[in-house]
Amino acid sequence: MRRGFYLVNPATREMKKVPKTPSWRPVRPYCLSLCGFGFDSSTNEYKVVNGQVYSDINVIVFSVYTLKTDSWRKIECFSPYHAYWFQGIFLNGAIHWSATTVGDRSSSVIVSFLLAEEEVREIRLPPIGDTCLANLGVFRDCLCITLAGIDQTFNEFWVMKEYGVSESWTRMRVSMPYHQLSHFGFSTKSHDLMP
Repeated sequence: MRRGFYLVNPATREMKKVPKTPSWRPVRPYCLSLCGFGFDSSTNEYKVVNGQVYSDINVIVFSVYTLKTDSWRKIECFSPYHAYWFQGIFLNGAIHWSATTVGDRSSSVIVSFLLAEEEVREIRLPPIGDTCLANLGVFRDCLCITLAGIDQTFNEFWVMKEYGVSESWTRMRVSMPYHQLSHFGFSTKSHDLMP
């Protein structure tokens, strides 16, 4: 995102070049950049969120681009996380990424950036342990994660039935290869799981 990119609406065939993301501190080649796109219903506008992950100081610095103003703004929240995945998942007015907390007792979490409030919140994951590879997605308008054992001997699918309530995670066991259970296309129009 430091070089800029385009937003494209295939239905209207419109496209818009988004200016490059400003760097709030020197960017190193190994600096990971997160991105997400979503609609802020409180202001009736589309927003692009960029998070620059600085592993040397253990923070993510967020910026927000608004289509109406055609400009980026730095958000004054330095979030102490390491993120796993570049692409954010939009749901319930927020963009979500898989991450780990920073510190002596680090743990896996979901970091959510609320578009209306322009602030960061943390969502706890279900009790999955550290022996799994987690993939974040959306299923039937619910946040979900798919898991596979590192040795690929099992698959699990967790759905958060009530958004933001960690106790509402529900586990389902699925017998299909992990690569077929990724969020890039594991549901049909009726939202039934399909290989």
